[in-house]
Amino acid sequence: MKVLFDHQIFVLQKYGGISKYFYELMKIFSADNNLDIYFFQGYNINSYQLSDIGCQCSKNLKYYFSRKAPEIMKARLLYLEINKIIFKLKFSKTGADFIYHPSYYNNILKKFKGKVIVTVHDMTHELFPEYFSRLDKTPKWKKEIFRRADGLICISESTKNDLLKFYNIEEEKIKIIYHGNPKLPEVSATAIVNEPYILFVGARNGYKNFDMLYEIYTQSRELHDSYKLVTFGGRNFNQIELQKINERSFQNKVLNIQGDDSVLANLYKNASVFVFPSKYEGFGFPMLEAMQLGCPILACKTSSLPEIGGEASEYFEPDNQEDMKTKLINLLQNKERRNYLTSKGYQHVNNFSWEKCARETIKFYKYVRQR
Repeated sequence: MKVLFDHQIFVLQKYGGISKYFYELMKIFSADNNLDIYFFQGYNINSYQLSDIGCQCSKNLKYYFSRKAPEIMKARLLYLEINKIIFKLKFSKTGADFIYHPSYYNNILKKFKGKVIVTVHDMTHELFPEYFSRLDKTPKWKKEIFRRADGLICISESTKNDLLKFYNIEEEKIKIIYHGNPKLPEVSATAIVNEPYILFVGARNGYKNFDMLYEIYTQSRELHDSYKLVTFGGRNFNQIELQKINERSFQNKVLNIQGDDSVLANLYKNASVFVFPSKYEGFGFPMLEAMQLGCPILACKTSSLPEIGGEASEYFEPDNQEDMKTKLINLLQNKERRNYLTSKGYQHVNNFSWEKCARETIKFYKYVRQR
């Protein structure tokens, strides 16, 4: 079976759940003797490279092209266009015996004769249009490729329900396939942050709802007198954030730390609690990351988060600041409850594996080919 993958998400993300998903699939697919993999990663800024782990030597990886490009924000559109031209020249005449699984929603090969399978990661553009630029083409791309798709993979039951709510799609075309465990590196170094802290991971804008956590933290002496608030990733604090932090003289209490997966693992391992206040997630990778490192979780009771977190997380009601504050303080003060969530997390995270994800994806490829 011949399967083709493109460059899109690897240009848009340096790190991130979607590029991690395709990278993990590539690693497993390239070792499957029943697959012929064609992977054009293109000129990209992504940190997940098959060339770094020797997969390009696999006999099953029939084509692989990847070149790291300078990480310049305004250059991403240029990289996308250059890659698009090269990709179309190389694969526009691909035969009907191929499956095309684009890494994002732009259906570059309009006249592709084979089967097209799309992974639906979330419905954020449909649910929260106010948080996206009018120039963002993602909604347009989605409408076009969902009409063209022969099969759609949803990464959670919640995402499937949202997809059916917004688009008229035959349910027979949809398959739910969960992501695998992100498998962060083991932690051997001493704690990066020596004092007790509350951890937040990822982008802080819009529906990610960091502002609510920040308000609770800054207004509660029980929290800011005893804990730091540590944020990881999501870019450095901007001027507005720095101004808010400086106004309260919280420069040494509210921190932003950047780094690779080893830094992230260290922060999860040593945090008192990981708070995931996002109003919406298609899957929720950080929950699994926290579980495998033994970090108790407090998450918003919305979208896919209860589905992915199960009994290994504490939940607060959406948009209920008082409930979030109460649950957070109670969890920090209740060591027995934190230990229970940690124990549950170690068990629950084993339900998610990339091997299972890849196996079910290949099975779905075969199903779509036969339809």
